[in-house]
Amino acid sequence: MEARPAGSGAVDPDDIQKELLGLPGVQAVRVVTSGRGRVTEVHIVANGAKSAKQIVRDVQTVAMAKYGIELDYRVVSVVKFDE
Repeated sequence: MEARPAGSGAVDPDDIQKELLGLPGVQAVRVVTSGRGRVTEVHIVANGAKSAKQIVRDVQTVAMAKYGIELDYRVVSVVKFDE
């Protein structure tokens, strides 16, 4: 399911990636967009500090609060590595 933007629509994936890298425990991020700039996938590499479910919630909150983008939890994938 594609993310449904609640705001202006197209976004710069680099901007979102930089913002998401600031989340505690997030080590790497890749945001994939459609040809029209809609977010279709978010891939996160994180340490074991938070649960995957909490990281997904954090990603959704940043997307909505900073960019007005509503992300379905199913477009966010998280892999965790213990440090």
